[in-house]
Amino acid sequence: MSTHLFFTDSLTTPRRLRGVQEPIPRSQTMRTPQHISKACKSRRNALIAVAIGLSILALQPPPAGAQEKVPTFKNPVVFDVGDRPFGLAVADVTGGPGGAPDGYPDLAVANENAGTVTFYVNTRDWKPVPDGFGTPTTLQVGSGTKPLEVAFAKINNDIYLDLVVTASGDNALYVFLFNPDDPPYSAGTRFPLNTPGVGPRGLVIADFDNDGFNDAAVASELLDLVVVVFNDGLGGLSGHQEPILLNLLEGATPYDLVVGDFERSDVDSPLLDLATANFGDDSISVLRNNGNRDFTPLRRDRPFDCTTPWWGFEGIAVGRFDLGLTDDVACTAEGDDFANVFLGDGQSDFDHDCDPTRRDRYQLHCDSPDAWCWGIDAGHLNGGTKPDLAVALEQRDVVSVLLGLGDGTFQRPSAGCADPQDRKGYLYSVVPPGGGADNPIQVKIVDLNQDGFGDLVTSNQDSDNISVLISTMIVAGGPGGGL
Repeated sequence: MSTHLFFTDSLTTPRRLRGVQEPIPRSQTMRTPQHISKACKSRRNALIAVAIGLSILALQPPPAGAQEKVPTFKNPVVFDVGDRPFGLAVADVTGGPGGAPDGYPDLAVANENAGTVTFYVNTRDWKPVPDGFGTPTTLQVGSGTKPLEVAFAKINNDIYLDLVVTASGDNALYVFLFNPDDPPYSAGTRFPLNTPGVGPRGLVIADFDNDGFNDAAVASELLDLVVVVFNDGLGGLSGHQEPILLNLLEGATPYDLVVGDFERSDVDSPLLDLATANFGDDSISVLRNNGNRDFTPLRRDRPFDCTTPWWGFEGIAVGRFDLGLTDDVACTAEGDDFANVFLGDGQSDFDHDCDPTRRDRYQLHCDSPDAWCWGIDAGHLNGGTKPDLAVALEQRDVVSVLLGLGDGTFQRPSAGCADPQDRKGYLYSVVPPGGGADNPIQVKIVDLNQDGFGDLVTSNQDSDNISVLISTMIVAGGPGGGL
């Protein structure tokens, strides 16, 4: 981007004849206070123009592959939730007048053993961090329902975000509609899954048939399928249900799924596809949306020439890691503590090579072969425009971070594992100085204080709480962490 700056000189004035500029007699250019004032203003305006030009240039994103600044965080702070927390959801739900959104993301946590969801409203005051969330609201799903995942979305098409919960023990979805008269939510409504024994695990919400209403998709680890539940248009999820078998063999075991655009079949009105991380058979599956509520399952298996196994995918995240036109995915693999990156080819398939020079596989914790990575999320952690990755490592009570370089690869420290191609990610403890956080299972990247830098939130299964790590990256005018 070029910036054109124009200057004037008080000793010369352009003539009417284009392209000709002649000196004016000195008698006509005596410097009065008015002349001096105008000259100062002119130079001041020029300096302002230069500053604006430099600011515009500074805001331009660095080229793909450029070194990224490593994020820093305040000490983690924990907030209590229910028994055995699992899924996390973040969105700007409420906090403004009349229960309207206020620009700051709120938080919901599914508590598997408690049969509840904990909902925290963002107070906008993260100085100090313990003041950032107010008194939580407990939403009752039901004893034995085993809620695993939560998602915010507009289900009844008013201006408010509702809450959708998967109930693994109840083979159902629950919808909590936002209640502006008595925020935050009314009692949940149960929507059973028609296929027996689904045991819904992963959850995403999107408008899959482009009818203007949000639908739901759930992954079943028990039946090796995904069920798409369509909105009934009346404020619920009692519409048509489409079960999609991932393959003809048993044992795929899809643990997690994401929604994305994996095929550029219709640029003007893209049909949203699905992708699953399959724990049981070392694969990922793409469910290509054909329209008319029809999906085609496509598998991506480990390449035959890949000597290192992928081993049990558990979590999956979606993003434009190479800044392309279609979405890419990254999966966590518990058995070998690696994150695997798959770049979309625009035809519902992915490019992945086991050659270490390709840097498609990233070891997350070199010092511990049993770190047990699980939840993964994509977002922006250092204020840039290139998606980063964060992975929760259960056994080490840390979050491992990989910084996106914008070309489909990720930055790692210059020291770590013995193999120079498999160095560990940046590691951040979720345990406060006094202790009290154990077994982080899921992680979210979210800018809780709206300072332009992503923060980290983890659900800690064995300590029944969440950890919040607020970024301390520097912003114009001072450090991050304020309003």
